[in-house]
Amino acid sequence: MKIDQVSDSVHVVAGTNVNWALISDDSGITVIDAGYPADAADVLGSVRQIGGRLADVRAVLITHAHLDHIGAIPALIEQFGMPARTHRAADRHRHRRRRPAGVAPRRSLARRRPPRSVAVR
Repeated sequence: MKIDQVSDSVHVVAGTNVNWALISDDSGITVIDAGYPADAADVLGSVRQIGGRLADVRAVLITHAHLDHIGAIPALIEQFGMPARTHRAADRHRHRRRRPAGVAPRRSLARRRPPRSVAVR
């Protein structure tokens, strides 16, 4: 695992086959994506290596629901109670719920409201 500090508050972590990011501020640390299932220990180790504690992690933010981004989430939730957040479209993908073929989105992209996040369970 290799950690690069790209700004005062952002670290990019290169795992074995995937990357994730750690964003820190006065309120704690947000983990962006969580790698494969086997990456849970490295995700936790990366928090410690930047001087954080597990209690400092406020949430894991999932950019999209591919295995290389969500694999360690079950361990992080079950073992450490870390909250995981994602956009509701990614949550539908995680549950394999998709819009039926031929059904258009309800709004045009030009008038779309900012996305809301959902808690991952």
